[in-house]
Amino acid sequence: FSSPADLIVTNPQVGFRADTFYCPAAPLPFVDTSSGAGLIYLWEFGDGTTSTLQHPQHSYPLGDADYSVKLKITDISGCQDSVLKTDYIKIRSPKAAFDIIDTTTICPPLRTGFTFQGSDYQSFFWDFGDGGSTTAMNPNHFYSDYGHFIPKLYLTGPGGCIDSAEASVTIYDPMATVQLNYGPVTTACNSLNVDFSITIPPNFKFTLFFGDGTADSSQATTLSHFYSRPSFSLPRIVIYDTISGCEVAING
Repeated sequence: FSSPADLIVTNPQVGFRADTFYCPAAPLPFVDTSSGAGLIYLWEFGDGTTSTLQHPQHSYPLGDADYSVKLKITDISGCQDSVLKTDYIKIRSPKAAFDIIDTTTICPPLRTGFTFQGSDYQSFFWDFGDGGSTTAMNPNHFYSDYGHFIPKLYLTGPGGCIDSAEASVTIYDPMATVQLNYGPVTTACNSLNVDFSITIPPNFKFTLFFGDGTADSSQATTLSHFYSRPSFSLPRIVIYDTISGCEVAING
């Protein structure tokens, strides 16, 4: 007498999970949560590639895109189950961007404002270019010294991809950047015509005082002035900073 073979009824249940927002070209772990005996796996990642591992990692190509992922399992009895998650994985590169106000002055300290406009990121930080940094969303920063600075915003996406954006902040030293040249003759009898040449930082207004009671605020950087009577005149430039409201005088 022989006993009948055991009757085995199986019912595998498929499941998986993964980070749904991730960087391109970074290994993205997929975690199998299926149940069943002796399972065989077939993953389809939505970009034409597959895997038979239980817990695979997959790197998606560069470019922003959504991917549908399918997992099919087969158990020891040949029973199968599968699941398709449509547009499950969203591959995004971080995009750094910001607005900036008050970027130039001749009178430190300069208070510069930053407005965050980044997207598709996990974390970020600001590097102000003068040794200062912050993780505040919309910071203000004081630049205290003369010089040229490159503030940058760094964005990091899930998986480690990085993007950055930068701007320019300049605090001009008026004593080093403003030039008042005139001549070629500066001494004469009775009257004298003098040619003036001015070098000034960009976007600043100024007035040229000729030293004889007259002045020019036309913003012309090359001009002539006629001294019509005997005098001892000291030309000077006054440069105006509309952001801080200060004035700086440079004598000739």
